[in-house]
Amino acid sequence: MTSYSLVISLAPNEVSSALELSSSIYSIGRSSACSITVIDSKVSRLHCCFILMQPDNLHEKPYYIVRD
Repeated sequence: MTSYSLVISLAPNEVSSALELSSSIYSIGRSSACSITVIDSKVSRLHCCFILMQPDNLHEKPYYIVRD
C-alpha cells in the first residue's frame, strides 16, 4: 500500500513536520471536530478536506484531492 505524508511548514525556512496520512478523508480547520486542527484566526472552522481518490484513467496510483 502506498503511504502519504502531509508536510507542514509555518513559514519559509522553518523546520517542517510531517503527518502520515492513513485515512481516506481528513477535515482541516479550527474546529475541534476536524481531523487536523489549526489554531489560527485566518483559518475557518472547516477550512478544507483531503479526500483519497482511487486510480483512474489519468492516475496510476491513489491520490488525494483538496476540497475547499
